[in-house]
Amino acid sequence: MNSSFNEIHEQFGTFSFNDAPPAGSAEAAPAPPASSSSAHVEQPALASLAPRKSSGRLGGMAAQAGEKTSAGRTKLIMTKVAHLRNEGTLERLSPAEHAVVDGGFLLAKHVRAISICMDVMKAGCSFCHAGEWTLKKIALGAEAKGHDTLDKTLKPATMRAAFPHDSRYAIEAEHHGLFGHVASLDPARHSAHLVMGREAAALEFSTDEREEALFSEFVWTSGQRVEYPVDLDRMEESLEPLKRVPHWARLPLTGDYDLHDLFSVGGRPHSVPSNSGEESSLISAINAAISAADPELRPVNQSHMKLVKHGPQVNYVGFTLAEERDAPLNRSVAEPRFPVAMYVANSDWTIVNNREELDALYKKHNVAMKQSWTPRGSISFEGPDNNVTMTRRSSTATTGSDMPRRPSRANTVDLAE
Repeated sequence: MNSSFNEIHEQFGTFSFNDAPPAGSAEAAPAPPASSSSAHVEQPALASLAPRKSSGRLGGMAAQAGEKTSAGRTKLIMTKVAHLRNEGTLERLSPAEHAVVDGGFLLAKHVRAISICMDVMKAGCSFCHAGEWTLKKIALGAEAKGHDTLDKTLKPATMRAAFPHDSRYAIEAEHHGLFGHVASLDPARHSAHLVMGREAAALEFSTDEREEALFSEFVWTSGQRVEYPVDLDRMEESLEPLKRVPHWARLPLTGDYDLHDLFSVGGRPHSVPSNSGEESSLISAINAAISAADPELRPVNQSHMKLVKHGPQVNYVGFTLAEERDAPLNRSVAEPRFPVAMYVANSDWTIVNNREELDALYKKHNVAMKQSWTPRGSISFEGPDNNVTMTRRSSTATTGSDMPRRPSRANTVDLAE
């Protein structure tokens, strides 16, 4: 079952990672060590041995070496992308890359940059469908919402759901350029509140009369979130203070680039552990590649302008079970969704439409897919969509019998999660 991006964001409310900015950034900080997802196995023969003394010096040297390697790769990625941008060939796309753009997954200027990133990092990734409205706002330089913003992105379906018997609101919202922006809707009051980004909050210090007037219209919530109220019955008049600012379309938030899969094909191929240093490094590298392709709108030293805001969907279950054991699992995020656009190092982009195609790509690159995602895997999800339970199929049930499945939340964790 496919679901909207906003459902995904609701489930990723606290799903974050320690994002290490690329080398040269004012925010650069040492990357945290990668965490392991393997279960601990007792080894009696080793238990009797005296514990080996740890060496802080050696550990520090290893960490520094890892940071230098990551920084060096990020610098190489940005150099390669900038070279193509400067010579004007960054958007000369292959047919497969055009399919990604035409399918509404990524902007043209970001596709090749992400390919270069994966080539250098020896990794593979996939992205969920972003949609034309979100991509239009990303192209204009709007800030992407973070995992803590649960409001929906305005689009025709959103407006039709809120006002099923009155199509004029959707027509006017499109006419006034609101689709693609993040907002909370109040159908009873015929109103909306656009969720504003950091650039809007910074207008507090502006001396421009238009920006000062706009700032006076903002509403500050208890969580210090900035909103712009819109009267949907007087949309043109209500939006006038906002639209008087030349770069107004950059001020409200839009959607982000949602990662679906993330794995390494260097050395021993493997899925990247959730909330790990390896995950952080790869996501940081993707954002750095986008910055190199789009330096005016996505500066590398402005973390709020990054487009990949959280870890991949494939790590949602592992993250929740490890970090939020009391939180319910939502089926729409726990299970894969399609279509996705995937790129693996030194290959080409592929549009993946179902589990079988996804499984085939994992096998092609010798990466073990998590059992909860494989077709006929040993782990499935049972129960209501908003609170599923992981279950391990018996060997008989896996082959297609009607044998019951044993539900468990604590003991059937897919160790690859």
